[in-house]
Amino acid sequence: MNTRSTPAGPNPTATGPATAAAPPLSATRELLGLHTREFLRDRRNSLAAFLLPLALGALFLAMAEAIPGTGTGLTFGQLVIPMLLLLTVTSAPLTATSGPVTNLRTRGSLRLLGTTPVSRAHLLLTHMPARLALVLLQLAVFITAGTALGHIAPADIPALFGVSLLGLLMFGAAGYLIGGVAGGADSAHHTSMFVQMASYLLSFMFLPMGMLPDGLAKAVSYLPPSFLADLFFSLTPGWEQLHPTWLSVLVVLGTAAVLTALAVRLFRWDQGER
Repeated sequence: MNTRSTPAGPNPTATGPATAAAPPLSATRELLGLHTREFLRDRRNSLAAFLLPLALGALFLAMAEAIPGTGTGLTFGQLVIPMLLLLTVTSAPLTATSGPVTNLRTRGSLRLLGTTPVSRAHLLLTHMPARLALVLLQLAVFITAGTALGHIAPADIPALFGVSLLGLLMFGAAGYLIGGVAGGADSAHHTSMFVQMASYLLSFMFLPMGMLPDGLAKAVSYLPPSFLADLFFSLTPGWEQLHPTWLSVLVVLGTAAVLTALAVRLFRWDQGER
C-alpha cells in the first residue's frame, strides 16, 4: 500500500508553478481591496488629487464665464478646457500614485508581497483601478461642464475622452516609474510635482510658443507633453496643429509604452534592492 501511494505525492507540487505564474482570482480581489482601502485612507494624496483639480476647474470656468468673448480667435473658455483636462491626467496619476507606492515599500509591505507569487505587473495593475476611477470621474465632470457652458462641441466629446486616456497612460506610467525607484515618499512627491509643473511649461499651455526663441520653441514642440497638448488643442476651432494627429498619437503611446516597461523593470520591492 505504501509503495502504491507514493506516486500521488508529486501531484500537488506539480500544480505549484502554475499557481505562482498566475495568481488566482481571489488574490486579485484581495489586492484590489487592499489598494482601494489604502487609497481612500491616504488623505494627504487622495484628497488633494480629488479636490485640487475640481477647485481649480470651478475657478477657471467661472472666470471663463465672467470674461466676455471678443468674437475672434480662441475664447478663454476654449483655452481653459484643455488646461483642466491636462491637470486631471497629471494629478492623481502622478502625485496620488508615486507617493503611495513608495510608502508601501518603505513600510515593508512590498517586501512581504515580494515573497508571494504576486508579480510586479500584477501588483501595479491592481493598484490602478482606484486612481483610474477618480480620473474618469473628474474627466466626466469637466467635459460635461464644458459642454453645458458651450466651450465643447458635443461631437468632440469622444475625441476629448480618447486624448485624455492617452495622457492618463503616459503620466500614469511616469507615476509608477517614480514610485518604483524613489527613495522616500517626500522624494516621490516632489519629483511628481516637478514633472507635473514641467509638463505644463513644456506643453505651451501656460507659456505660449510665441514667448520663446524660435529654436527653443521648436525643440519644446518635439517633447511628449507638447504632442499631448497639440492633440487637446486640435479639437479647438481655429487652432493650427503643430504635428499631424497620427504622429502625436504615436509619440504619446510610444512614450507611455517606454515608461511602462521601465516602471515594471526598475520596480523595487525593498528599499535596499538594486
